[in-house]
Amino acid sequence: MIARALVVDDDPLISKALTFLLKDLGISDVTVAEDASTALRLLLLNTYDVLLVDWMMPGLNGLDLVKRVRMMLLHDDTPIVMVTSLNESESVREAVQAGINGYILKPPTRPKLQNTLQKLGIPVSA
Repeated sequence: MIARALVVDDDPLISKALTFLLKDLGISDVTVAEDASTALRLLLLNTYDVLLVDWMMPGLNGLDLVKRVRMMLLHDDTPIVMVTSLNESESVREAVQAGINGYILKPPTRPKLQNTLQKLGIPVSA
């Protein structure tokens, strides 16, 4: 089974890094959305095995995106990983309450991403 991932980040460098890391882990089907509005449009038309979402984005932020995704029947149980530079315990707690399944601090690394995806049951290569 090839997993499908949606990366939502307004920083093209982070999006490229996550895409590279995901492909290196064997997830070849990676879609990138540069903002939450684009991600919501994609989520209306497609299913994904995992979403990787930046918190700090202009307009609709990542936390609000997570809350909206959790209200979508098609994606209410899709694993969501928050990829952010926010590491205060209150931020983590707020994200968990919104419905995330994993939390990775920027910059993303292969070991962090691999460990998080494995915990979520997403098949990745070693």
